[in-house]
Amino acid sequence: MDNKKGGNNTDQRLRVYYTNVDNSVLSKYEELIELTINDKYDIILLTKIKPKFGQIPDIPTMNIPGYNLYTNDLHVTNTRGVSVYVRSTLNSKRTIPILTNTYNDSVWIIVNGSRNSELLIGCVYRSGSPEVALQYETNLHETLIWAANTACSHKLIAGDFNHPGITWTLAPELPERVNTSSPQSKFEECVRDSYLFQHITKPTRYRSQQTPTLDDLVFTNEREMIVNMLRLDPLGASDHTGISADFLFTPSSPPMNKTTPNYNRGDYESLRNALDIEWKRELAGLITQEMTNIIEKNITDAVKKHIPTRKHQTTSGDYTRKPLWMTRTAYQKTKRKRNLWIRYLNTKDNSDYQQYIKARNEATHANRRARRDFETKLAQESRHNTKTFWNYVNSRRVVKGSISDLQDPQGQYVKTD
Repeated sequence: MDNKKGGNNTDQRLRVYYTNVDNSVLSKYEELIELTINDKYDIILLTKIKPKFGQIPDIPTMNIPGYNLYTNDLHVTNTRGVSVYVRSTLNSKRTIPILTNTYNDSVWIIVNGSRNSELLIGCVYRSGSPEVALQYETNLHETLIWAANTACSHKLIAGDFNHPGITWTLAPELPERVNTSSPQSKFEECVRDSYLFQHITKPTRYRSQQTPTLDDLVFTNEREMIVNMLRLDPLGASDHTGISADFLFTPSSPPMNKTTPNYNRGDYESLRNALDIEWKRELAGLITQEMTNIIEKNITDAVKKHIPTRKHQTTSGDYTRKPLWMTRTAYQKTKRKRNLWIRYLNTKDNSDYQQYIKARNEATHANRRARRDFETKLAQESRHNTKTFWNYVNSRRVVKGSISDLQDPQGQYVKTD
């Protein structure tokens, strides 16, 4: 276990949310937006974001303004999809496990912190189908061991691992007389070998007339890194609870001023003339890398000379604003749904659960209706209000993300050329 830079009282707190959306994330999009507004999460981790059968979600339609979105390859077979939303003010990038057989139903992100610290975020889904799960069990365990052994000072892994037979206390406990070669026994051994701490000890999946189970897990490399963990109402019609927590980690400060090229004011005639070079003669006799260096230098110098720059401030806390389609009715019904879920957790009474189900359905319908009515009106008025129309459309389709570090032939990450 890496104990160099663990969580401590001097660290800031990142607001973290995790849940299994149980089918398509698009069917819960309205409530997901509300979460980002009301609770101001910095990191959102979701599993099972695509339906088992049906159309795969289009990634741009999953975008949330103010966040960078990372997903696994949603077109890979035998996967249900995972995604991580990281607030855009955090310096984040995707990382890829250095393994021969990476576990496909996972996504891994690194967030840069202060004092050269790094936070590794992993979101994982293990299939509830025994046949599918067994097929990729070794890949999953190797990926978790890889994550535990990375040089990142802070580690946060959340997901649905579908091992309800394990009793999670301070250490995982298996049922008596369990087969040591069983999947849950091997997973328990993997967790012990990784020296990760698991923080959830109460059920996370509730279905009518069935015993609640603990399927969703949250791991860190130090126990004190997680505080204020709560079980929240499920997202939409999912039967998995939401999990919120504060993660002790101080992110690196974003630059207050950023300089970018102002391409709208470029002198492109002069730029073309500057690059009007006899390239065949200029590059004669050079190897590929030398040619690349010369071309890159000429383009860079020409752009610096003929394209002006502009400075603009970066925001340090640009939290998601209330969506334009949100109505008071939709907001109040969602709030009532959450209150009834808390009542059910306290009473465990079936009548309270049925009241929650009714409120959940009403909230879902109210949010969808509010958004549909707004988009219909917006489309009807688009000829006369084009600016508002395109601002709304672009907010749904723009997906940003930092470029990952590249690996050299030895498997080491390189950050410069």
